[in-house]
Amino acid sequence: MFVRSRDCLPSKVLSQSRLGITLLEVVVGLVLLGTLLTAILISSGKLHQQQKIVLKKIEAVELLDELIASFFREGFPALDSIGDMNAQGDLYWRLSGAPCSIAPDRLTVCRCSVILRDSMSQSPERQLASVELLVSNNSIGRRP
Repeated sequence: MFVRSRDCLPSKVLSQSRLGITLLEVVVGLVLLGTLLTAILISSGKLHQQQKIVLKKIEAVELLDELIASFFREGFPALDSIGDMNAQGDLYWRLSGAPCSIAPDRLTVCRCSVILRDSMSQSPERQLASVELLVSNNSIGRRP
């Protein structure tokens, strides 16, 4: 029985077949690399967007803390009041309230929220932070 080995093939045929496999491997490698780079770019964009939101939330909490402190020093504004919070104008606060179920004639549950105006996102407003306080009815609406 006669068996043909690779050594018997002409070198031209051998080099062309090896070249075709190498080209196929390169194309597959480029496709995989392109897929990987696309995934990295998409995930880094989402990470950057989430990081911006987290930084805005930190800023909102700090500003809300200062705002509540000023409410206790100077008095609370009337319910359903709205005001700007930062120099960029993209954060504002809203004060809402409802009578307390325990003593509605003396106490009000006030909710102070910090909201982000974001014209670039699908929802134009996003609540970043909020706090609920139990406030005497005598304190509300006393801010000049």
